[in-house]
Amino acid sequence: MGRLEVTALLFLLTANAYVTNSQRSACGNPEVADVIFLIDGSSSIRSQDFEKVKEATATFINKNEFGKTRMQIGVIQFSTKPRLEFQLDQYDDKAVLLKAVHQIRQLHGGTNIGQALNFTIDYFDSSKGGRPGIQQYLILITDGESGDHVSEAARAIRDRGVNVFAIGIGAANHAELVTISGSQDQTFHVDNFGALKDVDKCISFVVRSPNAGSNPEVADIIFLIDGSSSVRSQDFEKVKSAIETFINKNEFGKTRVQIGIIQFSTKPRLEFQLDQYDDKAVLLKAVHQIQQLHGGTNTGQALNFTIGYFDSSKGGRPGIQQYLILITDGESGDQVSEAARAIRDRGLNVFAIGIGAANHAELVTISGSQEKTFHVDNFDTLKDLDKWISFEAHSPNAGSNPEVADIIFLIDGSSSIRSQDFEKVKSAIETFINKNEIGKTRVQIGIIQFSTEPHVEFQLDQYDDKAVLLK
Repeated sequence: MGRLEVTALLFLLTANAYVTNSQRSACGNPEVADVIFLIDGSSSIRSQDFEKVKEATATFINKNEFGKTRMQIGVIQFSTKPRLEFQLDQYDDKAVLLKAVHQIRQLHGGTNIGQALNFTIDYFDSSKGGRPGIQQYLILITDGESGDHVSEAARAIRDRGVNVFAIGIGAANHAELVTISGSQDQTFHVDNFGALKDVDKCISFVVRSPNAGSNPEVADIIFLIDGSSSVRSQDFEKVKSAIETFINKNEFGKTRVQIGIIQFSTKPRLEFQLDQYDDKAVLLKAVHQIQQLHGGTNTGQALNFTIGYFDSSKGGRPGIQQYLILITDGESGDQVSEAARAIRDRGLNVFAIGIGAANHAELVTISGSQEKTFHVDNFDTLKDLDKWISFEAHSPNAGSNPEVADIIFLIDGSSSIRSQDFEKVKSAIETFINKNEIGKTRVQIGIIQFSTEPHVEFQLDQYDDKAVLLK
C-alpha cells in the first residue's frame, strides 16, 4: 500500500505568501509509526559488532521525531531467550532514548528467533504501548540461523498487520529471513555489520503497493453490493463477474488479501465474511452462488451493518489496510452521512462506485472525497474495476493529503487584502477541506484570522462534519 505520511501543518496565508513542497525519497522515514528493533545478541556476534548494531539504531533515532503522536521506538534483544530493553511508549525524549540504546548490554547465548518473535508480538498491543491502527514495523537484525522454528511465529506477527523487515549479516540464512519477512522485497542481506549504518536508506517504510490502480498484497476488502430491484438480474451478474475478475488477479489467504461480500437492498445480508474463504476456487464458487435480494436501497443501514465486519471477531485484521467498495445504481432510501463518517473514522478506506442514475453527491458523502468516487454509465464498465481503484494509503506523492493531522490555517485578514481576494483565500481552504477526510480520528481543521489582533474563527475539534465545517 502507499506510504502513510502524516503531518501537522501550520499554513500562514498572507498577501505575499508562497508554499514549497519537498518530496520525500522512496526510502524516507515514517512520521507516525511504531517501530520495534529485534536485535540478535547471541555469542556469534563479536562485542564490537554488537556495538555497531546499537550505533545503527541510534542513527535511525537521530533522523526521526519521537513522541506519543509521532514515532515510537522499542528494542528487544534475543539470544537463547528474548529480553525487553524498552517498550514502544517508554521514552519520548530523544536524548533519553539514545541513552537507553547506549546502555544495552549484549546477552550472549544461542539464536532462538522463533521464540523471540513470539515474545515480541504482544509489544505492539495498546497494553504494551503500541498503537494498533497506525503503521507498525518490526526490524529484525541477525547474523545467524535460528535454533528453533520461525515460520509459525513469523506468520502470526504478520497476520497482526505488522510490517516485518529482516536484515541478515554475513552467514545469516537468507531463505529463513524471507520466511520471516514474508517477502524478498522486505529482506536485506549485507556482508558486514559496518553496512548497518545505512539501515534507514535500504528500508522503505511503505505499505506495499506503490502504483495507482495496482492490486494490494495484504488487505481486508469488503464489497458492499446493491441487490435492490432497480438492478436488473443481468446487471447483478455483471457485478458478480467484476468481483470474480478482481479475485482472479489477487492472492488470497490469512496473510494476503481477504475478501468479504455484503449485499443490501431494503435490508443488508452477509454473503460471507473476510476470513471465511482462503482458497481462490472456493471463494469464486461462493461469489457465483450469490442470489439477488431485490427490494429497496437502504445504503445507510447497510453501512452501519458492515462496520462490525472489519473487526477481528468477524475475521478482520485491524492494523492492516482495510477497504470498503460500495457498488450501487441508485439513491439511498435512508440517511448515509453519519454511517459513512463512522466507517471512515475507523480508518477504513471507502470507495463508492455509482452506475447510471446513482446520486453522485451522495457517493462523495459516503467515500469522503471525489478521488474515491467513481461514476460509470453502465454495468459493463465494472469489468475494469481493478484499473481505476488505487489500493494505497492516500499519500504516495509529495504534496498529497494527510490522513491523520491537526491543521490550523492562520489567515491574514488585514486591510491590505481586497475583499474579493479574501474570498479566494476562503475558497482555497474549502477546496482543501473537500479533498480530505475530516473527523476526530482523521484530519482536524482550525482557522485563526489576524489583522491588528488575532481572532479564533474555530478551533481544531469544533467541527467533525464536513458540511458544517464548510459552512
